[in-house]
Amino acid sequence: MPMVKGVAFRSVMESVEELGGPTARDRTFEQLPTELRKLYEYRSLLAGNWYPIEDYVALWKAVHKGMGSHADTPHKIGRCCVRRDVGGVHKFIIGFLSRETVVALSARLFRLYYDTGVAKTDLVGQRMARVTFEGCKGFSGLMWAEVVGSTEMFTEVGSKLSARAFLESGGGDGDERAVIAVSWG
Repeated sequence: MPMVKGVAFRSVMESVEELGGPTARDRTFEQLPTELRKLYEYRSLLAGNWYPIEDYVALWKAVHKGMGSHADTPHKIGRCCVRRDVGGVHKFIIGFLSRETVVALSARLFRLYYDTGVAKTDLVGQRMARVTFEGCKGFSGLMWAEVVGSTEMFTEVGSKLSARAFLESGGGDGDERAVIAVSWG
């Protein structure tokens, strides 16, 4: 069974509250399956533990309903999660790396959050890369939209330039493969 790291669950809910306030957080909690809601309520959802991807899919369905079903919400949350997760010392260190290295690193960081699938980055121009994700069992379209936003923000943090990422192919419910193009500058 594919698993997702607890830090992803926590970052998403923190981002929901940051972007939508306590009302969006509460509406999202109301949509969560009982067992997942209890993990949050009793603060037993641990950042370092692994949880079934089905729970992450359920979280994203709850977020989508709780935040008003806007198409760009997962993208915004993905950006917010990276901005929150890659702060302080990490941001400082990333600042010393070349832009190309940072974009390549985004693919490696994928494995810190998901135990399914692999990501490979290819530079396809001076300021453009293509990230190919394969073997991502259990992913939903909402999760893919989050990954697009995360890839975009990680590229911005590393390049110190505005970035734009979009799905070139795949990225729907049940797709185990997706290709994300990202450009910066």
